[in-house]
Amino acid sequence: LLQMTQVEGRSSKKRHDRSVEKWKRESLFESVAGRWHLKTSLLSWEFLMANIAADVDIAKHVSFTIPIYYSALNYFVSTIKFRAFAFQPEIRCWLKRENNGFFAGAHFGYASYNIALNGDYRYQDHNGTSPLLGGGISVGYRIPLSKHNRWNIEPDILACSTFYFKSKVE
Repeated sequence: LLQMTQVEGRSSKKRHDRSVEKWKRESLFESVAGRWHLKTSLLSWEFLMANIAADVDIAKHVSFTIPIYYSALNYFVSTIKFRAFAFQPEIRCWLKRENNGFFAGAHFGYASYNIALNGDYRYQDHNGTSPLLGGGISVGYRIPLSKHNRWNIEPDILACSTFYFKSKVE
């Protein structure tokens, strides 16, 4: 992928000292490509779900992120549990070339689950063979917390739709 950038320059060696417009081919993968971010969701940790996400800048204005969530715990009693394995790959478009600030994204989601809420039943994906599937959009903002962008906070809002079968198991 290439983009064209207009560059203005002055030539002092020529007799006619005037602005000369020229086009410079510049790769979209310059400067930001390959930059990685590791992150976690504090909200998921509050529900005792281990999680980690890798975000890689693949071009100017574009990044790819894939969070993974896992929980195999009972919540202090065997009748309350939220067991899950999920991932949610997302492509993001950033307003700034450095892939900071505002972004909008589109994501796909997959989850296998087994949920019990202290009742007579527990819910799980249909016969353990059909996971929850979904997709949606997101908007957010990456806020730098340190001078060299080593630490950031990234609030975002998701809107999604899901498709699933569930089984009620006694």
